[in-house]
Amino acid sequence: MPAQPTMQKQLTLLQYIFLIHGTQVAVGVLSLPRQLAEGAGTDGWIALFFGWGASIIASLLIISAMKPYPGSHLPDVMGLFFGQWGKKLGVIVSGVYFTTFAFIMLVKTVLYIKNWMLQETSQFVIMSLLLLPAIFIVPGGFKVLGRYTELVYFLKIMVIVILIFPLIDGHFINLLPVLKEGWGPVLKTVNSTVLSFLGFEVAYFCYPALTTKQYAVRGILIANTLTLFLYLFVTIVCFVHFSPDEITQYNDPPLTVLKTIELRYVERFDVITLAFYLFVLATSWMPFMYIGVYCTGMLTGKQKPSGYFVGAIVCFVLVTFFLNPSFENNDQLVKFISYFGLCFAYALPVFLWAYSRVHQRMKRRSSA
Repeated sequence: MPAQPTMQKQLTLLQYIFLIHGTQVAVGVLSLPRQLAEGAGTDGWIALFFGWGASIIASLLIISAMKPYPGSHLPDVMGLFFGQWGKKLGVIVSGVYFTTFAFIMLVKTVLYIKNWMLQETSQFVIMSLLLLPAIFIVPGGFKVLGRYTELVYFLKIMVIVILIFPLIDGHFINLLPVLKEGWGPVLKTVNSTVLSFLGFEVAYFCYPALTTKQYAVRGILIANTLTLFLYLFVTIVCFVHFSPDEITQYNDPPLTVLKTIELRYVERFDVITLAFYLFVLATSWMPFMYIGVYCTGMLTGKQKPSGYFVGAIVCFVLVTFFLNPSFENNDQLVKFISYFGLCFAYALPVFLWAYSRVHQRMKRRSSA
């Protein structure tokens, strides 16, 4: 029987927190304030708490469902419940989901780089340059990814500190009155915030790698709360900087806010910040890419599926070269994968939690 790739316990609690938080904070944060403003005006920040609550519930259900099987990830648990076909289905679904999501985030990053920094550079060249550092990080698994996210988190803090300057000159009167049009627009915007918190589903795979599983619940709560605080801060900065009607005219309000920062020797502060932010964006797509490659190795029985990682890189570059994607194409693909994400990240934990309770009860009865 071919050997299966193993996932060792190699994540500290801090790395576990930053890994989950990093996968949630992707390029979507750049357009989130505009989406919230279009849906609920300056009350859109309230909808973030609903998205946070939904992610917290789903995260707790994931940990609760995985807790009886501490050394198993999602495909293994599916195999325990439904046999070999269930395990293969879990591997295929997980591999397709995480690989597609990684590709979408990479393409969106490429589009931002081309639009804001390298207008004359081909997309497939930018994609190749982005994937080059991943060759040294992704094959190392959660051990290396955890260290990388832990390091990059402090770069993220630097970006947040920079946004304090436009906040000082902002007009907080823009946020008043609260709930000026009632709860209706806020509730309609919840769908956008629920999707913004996607990324916590990496817990299906990083939970077995956690060294201190007794703190898994605490860690995933902290990770989701850090994401909430970041989204709130960026959204409120944009809301107090722009007027309620003005903010919807910008596709990426945070980058436009950074344009207003003027230093004596720096002319385009937004470009410099975006260049630093590329390290932060890598914490979102690299774990997804690793899980996709890991699932491919499980499907074929490869102990070290590094060859599939090279194949994934080549495929990503070739697809970018031949399709030459645009923001419109990427948004359509995001809408498609978002429905997949709602099922995979929010509906599946409910099913797994309920079935694991039944499975454990049947197991106790049979042993009695």
